[in-house]
Amino acid sequence: MKQKKTARSQSRKEPPVANTAIKSEKKTEGNSFFSWLLVLAFLGAWLSVGVVWFDLVDYNRVLGTLGGVYDADGDGDFDVEDAKVLLENATVATKEKTLRKTVTSEGERIQAAPSKLTYEKPKEVGLKKDEEHPTRDIGRKLKASLKEQLRMIHEKIEAKKIAKLALAEVRSVLAQEEEERQAALAAKKIKEDAEAKLQKERIQREQQEKLAKEKAEKIRMEKERAEKERLEKEKAEKERLAKEKAEKERLEKEKAEKERLAKEKAEKERLEKEKAEKERLAKEKVEKESLEKEKAEKERLAKEKAEKERLEKEKAEKERLAKEKAEKERLAKEKAEKERLEKEKAEKESLAKEKAEKERLAKEKAEKEKAEKERLAKEKAEKEKAEKEKAEKERLAKEKAEKEKAEKEKAEKERLAKEKAEKEKAEKEKAEKERLAKEKAEKERLAKEKAEKERLEKEKAEKERLAKEKAEKEKAEKERLAKEKAEKEKAEKERLTKEKAEKEKAEKDKAEKEKAEKEKPEKERLTKEKAEKEKAEKEKGEKEKGEKEKAEKEKPEKEKAEKEKAEKGKPEKERLTKEKAEKEKPEKEKPEKEKAEKEKAAKGKPEKERLTKEKAEKERPEKEKGRKEKKKPKLLNKFDQTIKSEINAAEKLRKKGKVEESLRAFEALVQKFPHSPRCRYGKAQAEDDLAEKMRSNEMLLKAVNTYREASELPDTPPDLIKATLKRRADRQQFLGRTRGSLATLEKLVQIFPEDISLKNDLGVAHLLLGDNKSAKRIYEEVLAGAPHDGFAKVHYGFILKSENKIAESIPYLREGLESGEPGTDDGRFYFHLGDALQRTGDKSAYDWYEAGHRRGHFASVWQRSLYNVPGLRAQPWWTAEETGYTDLVKALERNWLTIRDEALSVLDGNSGQFLPEDENLREKGDWGQFTLWQQGRKNPSACRSVPKTCAFLERYTEATSCKRGQIKFSVMQSGTHVWPHTGPTNCRLRMHLGLIIPPTGCRIRCTNQTREWEEGKVLIFDDSFEHEVWQEAESFRLIFIVDVWHPELSQSQRQTLSPI
Repeated sequence: MKQKKTARSQSRKEPPVANTAIKSEKKTEGNSFFSWLLVLAFLGAWLSVGVVWFDLVDYNRVLGTLGGVYDADGDGDFDVEDAKVLLENATVATKEKTLRKTVTSEGERIQAAPSKLTYEKPKEVGLKKDEEHPTRDIGRKLKASLKEQLRMIHEKIEAKKIAKLALAEVRSVLAQEEEERQAALAAKKIKEDAEAKLQKERIQREQQEKLAKEKAEKIRMEKERAEKERLEKEKAEKERLAKEKAEKERLEKEKAEKERLAKEKAEKERLEKEKAEKERLAKEKVEKESLEKEKAEKERLAKEKAEKERLEKEKAEKERLAKEKAEKERLAKEKAEKERLEKEKAEKESLAKEKAEKERLAKEKAEKEKAEKERLAKEKAEKEKAEKEKAEKERLAKEKAEKEKAEKEKAEKERLAKEKAEKEKAEKEKAEKERLAKEKAEKERLAKEKAEKERLEKEKAEKERLAKEKAEKEKAEKERLAKEKAEKEKAEKERLTKEKAEKEKAEKDKAEKEKAEKEKPEKERLTKEKAEKEKAEKEKGEKEKGEKEKAEKEKPEKEKAEKEKAEKGKPEKERLTKEKAEKEKPEKEKPEKEKAEKEKAAKGKPEKERLTKEKAEKERPEKEKGRKEKKKPKLLNKFDQTIKSEINAAEKLRKKGKVEESLRAFEALVQKFPHSPRCRYGKAQAEDDLAEKMRSNEMLLKAVNTYREASELPDTPPDLIKATLKRRADRQQFLGRTRGSLATLEKLVQIFPEDISLKNDLGVAHLLLGDNKSAKRIYEEVLAGAPHDGFAKVHYGFILKSENKIAESIPYLREGLESGEPGTDDGRFYFHLGDALQRTGDKSAYDWYEAGHRRGHFASVWQRSLYNVPGLRAQPWWTAEETGYTDLVKALERNWLTIRDEALSVLDGNSGQFLPEDENLREKGDWGQFTLWQQGRKNPSACRSVPKTCAFLERYTEATSCKRGQIKFSVMQSGTHVWPHTGPTNCRLRMHLGLIIPPTGCRIRCTNQTREWEEGKVLIFDDSFEHEVWQEAESFRLIFIVDVWHPELSQSQRQTLSPI
């Protein structure tokens, strides 16, 4: 840079003589340079925009070229300093053209270095004429450079145009190719999808055909296998039966001989025991008679006293009620007259409002019908699903229905309140306008009724058509499903029938043999007894003959002695006559029981007759009252009697079973006569019947609400209120709305406080809710007013028994059952009475069990379970082979030590997992249980304490899936006695595995057989039979209880039976 400044200063200091010489000598070259400058100026004017805007000029290249041509400062490029020097030289050349010739040394320097001009201060001053000016060479180079640049600019412009055209063409071609490619891909994809679908359908079809063939082959193979097995079983069974028959005949002969000898011995012992028993019974009979007479006399006196007090109270109450009734009738007449006048006035007003009401009801009806159709469609679709989720849905439906009911009741109350307010307002303001409005409304009503009837007929026709189509479709579908089901069931039934027939045949053969074995000794016994009777008759004849001879000899004695003798001999003759009559009874019946029953009947007959007479006398007023009350109920008020024919026509349709038509008729009557209680009651009955027909809870809810509306209307007859609310309570109970039913019954009792049956029903409602305290209070009130009401007695006795007041419950249960009143003949009452008598040591318990058996409540005197499946094999004790669960029994006995150790770890841990028995079965002692499975459901927390036991039990579904049983540990301490009791069902068998059994003092009785546990061994019994337990050892007893399904229950029965 320092060199550049020196050059510039030197050039500026050159003498003016040299510059003048350059200007004068090179005038023409200066003009040429100026011309090029002008050309550049003109070119810049029209190219500047294009050059700058389109960036056409490569300035770097131009400057590079100029740098090679003209570099004043010697830095190797053309920059601002070089341009200034160039412009300054051009000005000097113009002014001093004449001096150019003298500057020879400068010209020689420029010529010597044409490519690089530095304008340094020349050493010699002079001019050469033949040398050209350096700017001419620069101008040529600039011209050539500009031409080259313009050519390149033109080529670039043309190239860009061509490139744009080519690019557009290429883009169009590429777009077309892309579209074709996309179309080809879409076609290919559709084709592939179609082929895949066809392939999938073909594979599915082949799989279905394959499965059908495999199924058919399996069925055929199973049938062939079953047939082979059956033939082999029959063959083996015949051989076994033949061997057994021969063996049994040999054993029977030996057994018969032994039994004959044993029976002769036993018969002698029995006769001696009978004689002693008769003497003991005679003594007990005399004592009991005296005690019972005293007790009965006390009770009679107490009852007579209570009866007198009750009659006096009733008399006073009747007088009070009569006065109240007369006052009520007077007030009722006045009220009825007022209401009649108000009704006539209100009827006129209501006609004007009926028009608007009908329109609203029509809309509501249309919406309801639409909703009903949608609901029916939904119900049809959801029925299949509902079978699986029934419990949950019913709960949700109940909650929903309860809410809807509350909302509807609220809305209805608000609507009635509004109507009432509007009516009162209308009565004051529109007295004169009503007549004209009535006439106009009547005309419109008639026109609308006509239109409504036509519309209803059309809707009816459409509904019937749709219903027929739907029924036909459903029928076809049902028939198809029924055929498939019938075919399957037929095959299953045939298989089961064959198996059952084989079993029955074997059992019949066995039973016949057993019967023959039993009858044989019985016949021998009868023969012996017959011989004894003949012998006794001969002896009797001889005695009579001796007595006659003796009497003839003693004839001269006094008549008094003869009379005394006759009186003495009379009891003996009666005794002999009785014994003879007893011996002549059928031998198949139980002589001891019949004799006891006859003696009891003979003993209690006079007392019973007396009690019956007293009871009849006491109940006579109640019966007369009941007969009065049983008069035909009055369901029509005065207004309803005027439209009786229309009500009867609609009721006739309902009784004929035309429920839909009856409902439409009653709905029309309700719209026409909204204040008619009988019309609304008829509508409720029709809805009730339709709900039963459709199996629809929603329709039943409508009926329940309509019953309520009917009971709340003014001027409703009392009999109609009672019938309406009783039916409403019953329907609420059916829907599971026990609390709603309770509220309805409470309302009934408030309205009719003298109706005992309503109070009894209210007590049952409290019992269903588990509110024994309230039920007890109600039955105490009933028995205070009607002490001989059998229904109240059995329920009151049941409540006392549940409170463990055993002795107090017995007379109520007994007298209630003896009354035979409706609602008393229930197995539960026979069960609890017998149980109470057993716990007090009264042997008559089995008489009541026998009565329950005769009534069909119990399978037998011993087997008293209430939740039974009929037809199952019934025996108290079972073997593992008889149950078919030998694998489970063997596994329990094989793993008993592991089970025992785990139970002891829980018992020793004192974790509180062994809970006390809570069914009130203990007379005394301590009895704890630790449950692993309950109702077929596993207790995970309990199984974590005994993991090995639960793990091996998982393999035996006959136990773990038993919904009517349990799997549990049972520990019983010393000094414990469990009352005789029975389980709830005959659907299970109970296994007891002994874990820790003391050497003596632990035993269990089932029916009349007593057994003891053994450690590591399983006892199997049917706990639906009566059983009792004693623990009199010095240490605790520990067993493992496993309930299993009864082996004769089918798989479908096991799945469908409800848990207990």
